Amino acid sequence: MSGGERRRSSRGTLRGLEACLREKILTGVATSVCQTNIDDLCTESWLRELIARGVHYCWFHTYRPVGPKMNPQLALTPEQLVRVRRFVVEMRAKVPIAIIDATTTARARRSAR
Repeated sequence: MSGGERRRSSRGTLRGLEACLREKILTGVATSVCQTNIDDLCTESWLRELIARGVHYCWFHTYRPVGPKMNPQLALTPEQLVRVRRFVVEMRAKVPIAIIDATTTARARRSAR
């Protein structure tokens, strides 16, 4: 997906988010963290932007290359999986938003302690 396609997709997503918030619906953002977005999504500033918009929770999924259109190059390294888990654990104690993660490896859970 080109940068322009990502931006258009993002604008549509933000319109949907704004509509939910306007209607006072409990609203969260689900992310699929991968090689191309880990540096943008695993930041305190991203969470603070969501909080400023009125988002109630953020869910961090890590990209897993499965299915007919998988892209193994987008998969996180073992070290990056630990980085995501550490980020989630640290931010839960720091920012006023519920953070959910889908850590599936025991190594990532142990390393984040």
